Amino acid sequence: MAAQEDGGELFSVVISAIAKDDPMKAGELFREALMNGTVDGRSIYNAAYSISRSLGELGAIPLLEFADSLPQRQQSNAIHNAMRAMSDTEQIKLLSELRQRSADGTYDGARLDYAFAIALGSNREMAEAWLEKLPEGETKVELQLSAANRLMQEGNKEEAGEWFQRAIISSPGREKELMLEAARNIAYSNPEGIALFATMLPPDSTLTADDLKSHALNSIHSGSGGLVAVTDALRNPDEKAKLIMQTLETLSKSNNLMMNATDIEILSRRIDGASP
Repeated sequence: MAAQEDGGELFSVVISAIAKDDPMKAGELFREALMNGTVDGRSIYNAAYSISRSLGELGAIPLLEFADSLPQRQQSNAIHNAMRAMSDTEQIKLLSELRQRSADGTYDGARLDYAFAIALGSNREMAEAWLEKLPEGETKVELQLSAANRLMQEGNKEEAGEWFQRAIISSPGREKELMLEAARNIAYSNPEGIALFATMLPPDSTLTADDLKSHALNSIHSGSGGLVAVTDALRNPDEKAKLIMQTLETLSKSNNLMMNATDIEILSRRIDGASP
């Protein structure tokens, strides 16, 4: 077993060295080893990472040709890792190809969101210009949400709010649905963003404690302040108190409260303050 692991590690090292000078050749050797079963596990990931990064420097098409030869679970990792080594222009070319594949059903739309977020981080102006040229529809809305989530994670709340507004303005009747989708992506790391996005909902899109129940549980990883931030998305004081009580009850049943006496006091005061 140890010998097999050592062999796999050596293969990764050799392939990585070849990929620096001749990534196409490295890709051929990797494909052959993959088909013959002489490489597996962590070695596949390490070798694919090195090759895709080098191919990314050559452009979108060589990268995609290599990614197409990988097992499905490895494809998106290879593409996303390589994007950081690509020029801005090639990133946009790659996005266009991935969007077409997503429309054809041959590429996961959620992974397209992630690829767009990477491009947005590399060259925001170019990525935004690419997105604006897309026809109105589901794909464009999802990418707008992706941009809002990424900017929120970066702490750029103002621009995050602008992107979220774009998404809901172009999707009348789906404002609450999109709000909860965005909340799912930021509750763990940026729960305060949920309240910000909630302020942009139309008056008839009212959030309830039940709407935010799962998001509140995720927000606990940011401490009691995370839960307080999520309750700020609710307009009704009774719903705020209900959400806190629901969350504490669920956590206590799981024996995973993740809070001390100070946290409980903070939340108790918030409940008292929410009471009419």
